[in-house]
Amino acid sequence: MNSPLRESVRFIARRLGITALTLFFSSLATFAAFALVPGDPAILSLGIEAPPEQVAALRAEMGLDRSLPVRYLSWLSGFLTGNMGNSTRFHGEPIAAMIRERLPVTAALALFSLVLILLIALPVSFLTVRREGGVVDRVTNALTAVHISFPGFFLGVLFIWLFGVILKIFVPGGYVPYSISIPGFAGSLFFPALVTAIPSAAVMVKFLRASLFREL
Repeated sequence: MNSPLRESVRFIARRLGITALTLFFSSLATFAAFALVPGDPAILSLGIEAPPEQVAALRAEMGLDRSLPVRYLSWLSGFLTGNMGNSTRFHGEPIAAMIRERLPVTAALALFSLVLILLIALPVSFLTVRREGGVVDRVTNALTAVHISFPGFFLGVLFIWLFGVILKIFVPGGYVPYSISIPGFAGSLFFPALVTAIPSAAVMVKFLRASLFREL
């Protein structure tokens, strides 16, 4: 194996190892945080008026009577074999099934957002470079600075209030499944994707503008 190829393999292996360790420690920290948060999942499932015997039986069924390290290892082994357990919030529904059901919508939203990022960032970057120092350039710089500093949730609330409540362009919380109508599905994802895309597009405009100025 030649040296460049060996270095590439080492680099990829090192990155994969770092990624695996990051995921492991992230899962460990998240599991511990949820375990230490006040509250009992068994009581959450049965209600606060459930008999103690029923709560204790459900805790044993859910494995909550075991120690935290044993529970984590049990969850980890199940996760690695595809068994992610059942949701305590959604009436015991399998988590893997919930992820499979929601994954197409999440993937479509991410793809839609990526397309909007490119449609926004590329033309704006080229336009500001061609007219450096002009009105468009100054306005774009101001808007990108504002959009970069906007938290995503605040922008989402602002869009709901402006376009949903005031202008009534869409129904807040409305959703059309893709199995019913593809255009309706795309329409229901447009504003969520736009909210997700705007801060990322603002960052991309900054980077593209700087890169184009260096090249030109």
